[in-house]
Amino acid sequence: MTSSARIFWPFVACLAWLGVLATAAEPAAIGMHMEPLRTKKLSHYRGHEQETLRERMVRFQSGERHYGISYKAGYREDRPGKAFPLEGYIGMPSPTACNWYHSGFLDIRVNGRSIGATALSSFTIVERGKRGIADLVWHAEQASVRVRFVMLPGTDALFCEITIETPKPTDRVELALRCYPSFFTSHHKRVGARLIQTPEAQIKEGEKSDLPMKGNEWALYSDGVFDVDRGEGRGPCALLLPSCTRTVHFAPGGYSVETRIECTPGTQTVRMAFWDWKGLTNAQASAKMPDEARVARAVLDTVDFTPAALADADLEAMREDCRQALASPEAKKMLAKKLESIQAWLENMPEKRSADASIRAQEGFLRAADEFEQFRWEIKLVKLISDL
Repeated sequence: MTSSARIFWPFVACLAWLGVLATAAEPAAIGMHMEPLRTKKLSHYRGHEQETLRERMVRFQSGERHYGISYKAGYREDRPGKAFPLEGYIGMPSPTACNWYHSGFLDIRVNGRSIGATALSSFTIVERGKRGIADLVWHAEQASVRVRFVMLPGTDALFCEITIETPKPTDRVELALRCYPSFFTSHHKRVGARLIQTPEAQIKEGEKSDLPMKGNEWALYSDGVFDVDRGEGRGPCALLLPSCTRTVHFAPGGYSVETRIECTPGTQTVRMAFWDWKGLTNAQASAKMPDEARVARAVLDTVDFTPAALADADLEAMREDCRQALASPEAKKMLAKKLESIQAWLENMPEKRSADASIRAQEGFLRAADEFEQFRWEIKLVKLISDL
């Protein structure tokens, strides 16, 4: 080992330990945890016998509030680039398995085609600390789509921002949502009384209704039989509709409750909020919704959800640090095993640091932001030692 290396690596360990201490002194407001990818053969699942299920979940935690977002779909080795959802592909397993359905509550459709039929490109945590943010990204034939889930301190909602990049600005965007308010009725051979409440309408079980955005900015999904006030069920759930909603179609069935949102032509960004009111009575949730919806709408209208790692990054300075390191013989010795990754980082970095960068460009940077930040510190240390 060279003398420079003997100085370098203990210095790295010291800085890493100081970073741990600093983090411990300032606990994150939002806890984030990405579970490992799980796989299993679907040989006994009718219609999916040749597939392997891929499933992963990210957890958000703020005090007593917690949400879980999962991705699951079947994959086949002989069908690269394709995915085969079972009951859905974006689920919300917690706080409750019902309400926003754990096996698939959100489907994004571009020109009538589900984005879930395309293999998932990435599923990553892109911000921790004062905010918790996780991204799911697809690059389909009809569009690139990013679904960004955001938890903020001091609110009960889980926010969602969907970004769609299509070849034509007039392409049609629809969202299909599914919930089982408070209880899985038919699964347990029970009969409920589903109800959707908006500021100006009520849609009862068995009815169907097409409504405009005005007067129906939010929807509370409950069940008159499975009400916590009666000692039944888990509590209702709710949705703040995106401001780009052209028409919303409500269809509360005896088991699942379906909501379909048709977005205005040219929609590229969809912002909405979800609530799982676990433990609340129908009356309590109904009383909270007007104020909750106003707060959530203000957030969606004003807050930039671009992850701090990208929004605050001095990309040109980062590029220059890497270029200098790649040109340094000392760096090539100390960082030999990482030079290929650093070079790939340079090639994938977006030209812009803001939300204006493309979905693919942001994904390339954010997917490994933590690792790349470590590269920057190692490069700076290499430069420091070289100058000694």
